[in-house]
Amino acid sequence: MANPGDNLSIIMKLEFPMPIKKGDKFALREGGRTVAAGVIAEILPDTAEDLKEEEERLAKKKKK
Repeated sequence: MANPGDNLSIIMKLEFPMPIKKGDKFALREGGRTVAAGVIAEILPDTAEDLKEEEERLAKKKKK
């Protein structure tokens, strides 16, 4: 939990692929309210698990 004015470093995993780059600003929203905002400091490479999840998601999408 963070209080207003606190600075945090976090690692987030996006649910779906999204075009982002280092330096982009973002806002986290919940129920129509902005609960956090920040700047992308680093983009980590995809892991084997990430790639497997994406392949499974695409396979499900093709079946529909």
